[in-house]
Amino acid sequence: MHKIRLGIVGLGIMGRRYYAMLRTLAGVEVTALCVRHLDTIDDLPGAKFADYRKLCASGQIDAVIIATPHYSHPQVAIEALHHGIQAYSAVSAVCIGSSRIGSVLRRTINPAPGAPRGKARGAGCSSTSVRIISICCNGL
Repeated sequence: MHKIRLGIVGLGIMGRRYYAMLRTLAGVEVTALCVRHLDTIDDLPGAKFADYRKLCASGQIDAVIIATPHYSHPQVAIEALHHGIQAYSAVSAVCIGSSRIGSVLRRTINPAPGAPRGKARGAGCSSTSVRIISICCNGL
């Protein structure tokens, strides 16, 4: 079985809860973590990043869980989508940047003719791989 390689951005209370829960799932492997202060995650295994952009560009994850303050979710999600990485945000994209995220999703799902197609899929789109995470934007 192919395991989905997950990264987590933000490992405060919620991020650590996600981490503990995800480690128990058979088809998931938490492969990378991202926090501003790396010394706060010395106790956790996996690749460690202090910059979410480097995490997204690393090639070490298939999807990312965003567990940071709500105002930072759009930029992390957009960066992930630019790299063809699925993103999970528990914050409503409608309130904090749905037009920017929607624009990225449209380019990823329906790229210009001849442009490479990313792996990210928006709400309502199908994927041949197991899809556990998606960003949902109303009004796309």
